[in-house]
Amino acid sequence: MRPKTLNQVLAETLDRVMVERGLNNKQLGKMAGVAPNTIGNYRKATGEPVSASGKERSAKLAEVERIATALNLNPLYLLTDPAQHAQQVAALARAVLTQPLPAQAAPPAPNLAAQRSKYRLPGLSPSADDPAQTPPAAAPRES
Repeated sequence: MRPKTLNQVLAETLDRVMVERGLNNKQLGKMAGVAPNTIGNYRKATGEPVSASGKERSAKLAEVERIATALNLNPLYLLTDPAQHAQQVAALARAVLTQPLPAQAAPPAPNLAAQRSKYRLPGLSPSADDPAQTPPAAAPRES
């Protein structure tokens, strides 16, 4: 079995993406600024010679790039065999899932003194709410 040509890969990938997104040749052509007939020709590439010289027509890279941009895809995605897409996604997932999580810095310790002063009632001494800082009771006066 012969390997797929890039035109065949483009046809298969482009067709799948368009079906997934519910687009027809005219809609994608308008989005990409490419003739709908061109989109149709790219989607039906067979790998068989179609010209008198026996050569298969090739997709123009500038048009492939415009189509990919209209679909919000990397042009290489359109030129990669769809059978490899699942393998690439699995490899990426493995790479991401095997990475250690970054160390997270501990949150700063709260400034309790600032929080206390924020809610202090007028007329109370600064240490009135903290018994540990309450000054000792004054000795009784003798009269």
